[in-house]
Amino acid sequence: IDTIKTRLQSEQGFWKAGGFRGVYRGLSSAVIGSAPGAALFFAGDEGGQRTLRSMGWGDEPLMYAMASSVGEVMACLVRVPTENVKQNMQMGKFAKAGESNALRRTVSGLLDQRGLAGFWRGYSTTVIREIPLDVAKTRIMLGESSSTSFVQTLKEVHKAQGMAGLFSGVAPRVFWISLGGFVFLSLIHI
Repeated sequence: IDTIKTRLQSEQGFWKAGGFRGVYRGLSSAVIGSAPGAALFFAGDEGGQRTLRSMGWGDEPLMYAMASSVGEVMACLVRVPTENVKQNMQMGKFAKAGESNALRRTVSGLLDQRGLAGFWRGYSTTVIREIPLDVAKTRIMLGESSSTSFVQTLKEVHKAQGMAGLFSGVAPRVFWISLGGFVFLSLIHI
């Protein structure tokens, strides 16, 4: 589902970006980044709750929302590099589908092309993203925007594709978020 969303949001368009071929590209990057990202989220969330409680906050929804936001910001320290690698693997930017060294070649390609800081390209848009901003995050991470500014990227997408372009990939994203939320919220209190 995530590969389909990425290809729908790509400047190339879904079919030119690979259509339904190689939909598991980037899975290794997601698997590698999953546990560290979750660990940082929970550390930030728990730390945020402790800090807010020490400041006099009670068990209010706003306190939990603020603590969760701290967790998200921390998780993005791992999630964004993981997403950059995954999305570039999904698009086959540095390695062909099925190559045994695709992960290594993608990491090396990104490092050569953008430098170490380039792995965090799209960090701010990932942290503040909402559904229309997700297409900007994808374009920035794929290097398909003339700028790393999410506002400028949204303007470019809107100019080229209109309002519909801002919502490219919305159905798979909503499905993925809903599925993830269902699993997460079902298992967190077991």
